[in-house]
Amino acid sequence: SLPYEIYILDPSTNYEVYVRSNCGAEVSEWTNALYFTTRCAPITTIPYTEDFDSYAAATAVSSGTIPTCWQGVTNYTSNYPYIYASQHASGTGSLYFYSTTAYYSKAISPAIDITTYNADELMLSFKALKTGASYGVLNVYATTNPMDESSYTLLKSLASTDYPAAGTWYEQNVVLNTQYTEPVFFIFEAPVTSTNYVSSMTSQSRQFQN
Repeated sequence: SLPYEIYILDPSTNYEVYVRSNCGAEVSEWTNALYFTTRCAPITTIPYTEDFDSYAAATAVSSGTIPTCWQGVTNYTSNYPYIYASQHASGTGSLYFYSTTAYYSKAISPAIDITTYNADELMLSFKALKTGASYGVLNVYATTNPMDESSYTLLKSLASTDYPAAGTWYEQNVVLNTQYTEPVFFIFEAPVTSTNYVSSMTSQSRQFQN
């Protein structure tokens, strides 16, 4: 029956798939190869930090890249988001998001295994910057299935007032109020006309004080 799922695959591995029909007495020719890469294995060490400084940063989208084990998604003609060299909170790079009224861009983090933590024990921290006074819309989600948008849980929706001064980095902190039983992906999305940069994302244990 369809779809047919293949389970015994290695993480972060390139695969080629060939398909043909089997009618018992006859079989068809093999199809041309289908290529895909499996996701990286879930990250199990907390805190997990991605500062976007360990990759070749670019100044033009034509040469931009996405971090290893991250996924960029856009309906734009260029490959947003990408690691950008001209804006960074520290080090050499940040993740550059661009969108218009018709186009969006979003980044999906690697899977992070936080199943041993209770609700309210973890916090997601990141730094964000906008380039214009009216820019700044940025949505942050958590999900266990990044392919299913109906499963997205909105953690924070940043408005322009959340980082009021253009060209200034602002730290954002979000407490995770959900107990997850599967590894979780964090999704950063620029949904409408906006130019944003995200730097130094950290998923870490929340420190409690009396």
